[in-house]
Amino acid sequence: MFCKSVKRLTGAAADGFVSLRGVTQKNSTDEVSIWKSKQGPNDFRCFVYRTQVLGDYVYCVQSNRECGTQQDAFHIYSSYLMESCNPAWSWHDSRVDSWDPRRMVTGTNEEGVRIILEVSRSKVSYSTCDLALSIELL
Repeated sequence: MFCKSVKRLTGAAADGFVSLRGVTQKNSTDEVSIWKSKQGPNDFRCFVYRTQVLGDYVYCVQSNRECGTQQDAFHIYSSYLMESCNPAWSWHDSRVDSWDPRRMVTGTNEEGVRIILEVSRSKVSYSTCDLALSIELL
């Protein structure tokens, strides 16, 4: 199910994610337009961004959860991404330090679509973590 959702999101990159745009968010500005995404993996809140500086991308997040749970989810989802969903992509795994919960995997395909899965401390509370999935067209 996760792979199917990710493939739908990456497939929408060709049209600038226009097909994913749902309800416009109130915090949109002239420089950044934000829509709630019509699709995304279960348990993630997903948004479509159109920015003048960064371009178009989809950002999905599970926020403010216990760090151990998020790190476990990171390992599960990164394994799905690299071994089942998109094994032919070029993948890079990075870890900051053994004591730091931040970790990220980045994958790129030949069409210039990039997937980033990252676990990091939550901005809401230092004792919790966020798991974010973003997809962009390079």
